[in-house]
Amino acid sequence: MLEITLASALILIAAGTLGWLFSSLAAGGGALLSIPLLNLVLPLRLVAPVLCVGSVIGALHRGWLYRQQVNWSILAWLLPGIISGALLGSWLFSRISLPWLSGLVALFLIVNGLNDYLFKGRLSFPMRLAWFLPAGFATALLSALIGAVGPVMNPFYLNYRVEKEEMIATKAISTLLMQLSKLAGYLWFLPDIGHWLALGVLLGIGAVFGNRLGQAALKRISREQFRHIASALLVLSGMMMLISMLGSA
Repeated sequence: MLEITLASALILIAAGTLGWLFSSLAAGGGALLSIPLLNLVLPLRLVAPVLCVGSVIGALHRGWLYRQQVNWSILAWLLPGIISGALLGSWLFSRISLPWLSGLVALFLIVNGLNDYLFKGRLSFPMRLAWFLPAGFATALLSALIGAVGPVMNPFYLNYRVEKEEMIATKAISTLLMQLSKLAGYLWFLPDIGHWLALGVLLGIGAVFGNRLGQAALKRISREQFRHIASALLVLSGMMMLISMLGSA
C-alpha cells in the first residue's frame, strides 16, 4: 500500500489546483491535466480511481458555483448514457486493459482542436440534442477504461452552440453524474477502498481551490477567447495522451 507522505499530499493538492484551474478556462480536461503530477506519486493502477474521487469533489463544487447556468435539456439526454457507460466501463476496467484506446481518443481531440485553424471548420458537424445520449455513453465508457479522456465532449457542446459558463455548468453536472457512476463501480470491483479514497480526497481539495481561481479568471475572457482556449486544450490534451501512451508502451 502506498504511504501518504506530506510531499505526496502536497503534489496531489497541487495537481488538483492546476488541473481544475486550467479546465475552468476551457470547460474540461482537469483530470487529464492532473495526470503528469499524479504519475510522480501514484502507481498506474491507482490513477483512475484517485482521479475519479477527485473529479467527484471538483465537479460537485463547480456545479454549485455555476448552478444558475446549467442546461437541463442536455443533461436529460446525457444522463442515461453517462450512467450506463460508466458502470460498464468500471466493470471492464477491473477485467481488461486496452491501452490503444488512448491513442484513438488522442487523435479525436487533436483533430477537433485543429479544426478551425487547419481545416477551416470543415470537420464540424451539426449537433442535435438527442445525440448527447450516445456521446455521453461513449465518453463515460472511455473515461472509466482510461482514467481520463480530456475534454472529449467539448466538440459536441461547441457544435450545439453551448459556450462559456453554460458549457462549464452543464459539463460539471454531467461529469459529476459520470464520476459518481464510475465511483460506484470502483467501490464494488476494486480493493483497498479506504486508501485510494483518501488520495482522491486530497486531489479534490486541490480541485476546489482550482475552481475558485478559475471562476475569477473566466470572467476576464471573452467568448472568442474561450473558444480559442478550448481548442488549444483539445490539442494539448490529445498530445499528452499520446505521450503518456508511448511512454508506457
